[in-house]
Amino acid sequence: MFDVYRKNGWSEPLFDLARNVVPLTQTPWSTFRKILAELRTIRGNVDPAKDEHLAIFVDLLSSTFVLWAVMGRDIRRFYEPSMDASEFQTVFRYYVWGGKESYNIRQQMRDRATAENGITVELPAWDTLVAFAGLIVSAPQSILECAHICREISIRTATGVNAPFDTRLSNRLKSNTRIRQFSAALGNYLVVAGGLPKDLATRVQNVLFAI
Repeated sequence: MFDVYRKNGWSEPLFDLARNVVPLTQTPWSTFRKILAELRTIRGNVDPAKDEHLAIFVDLLSSTFVLWAVMGRDIRRFYEPSMDASEFQTVFRYYVWGGKESYNIRQQMRDRATAENGITVELPAWDTLVAFAGLIVSAPQSILECAHICREISIRTATGVNAPFDTRLSNRLKSNTRIRQFSAALGNYLVVAGGLPKDLATRVQNVLFAI
């Protein structure tokens, strides 16, 4: 995977985030926002038809799940079944921006910089992200397994199909149906939020369900 990143120079910032920032971050929500911003920066370079580009994306997907292993547990703690959709979105919005005060500061800065007031600061594809957050609340304990499987799939994509390896992957995927569900959902969100070609999300799903 290192060779794949090195060959595709535009992906260097993604490699830095995946390998150096994610493992050490104390603020996973902030690093998650950085990943989204970087995806939007490099989106013009991504070709879903190229296996190396798919491998880079799935590798980054793995690292994003590492962040969500923490974020998912945090969301589970503040989520209450009695919450209505609006209340959950408000709390979740404060969370991904690092707290209510941080969010309000960003909102004020946005209002001052534009002529349009009353439009909330949002992450891209907000409704899709909220749907994903609601999904992982059901089984946050499965998130790290998603990270592991996505890392294995990225290596498989970069090096080629290996039948015994695929058999082991298939058994693990069958043992936990959440892996395919969560991986396809987060992959789709990163594609939509990053403005990446939609075919990339389709390729991720095809790989997940072909193994």
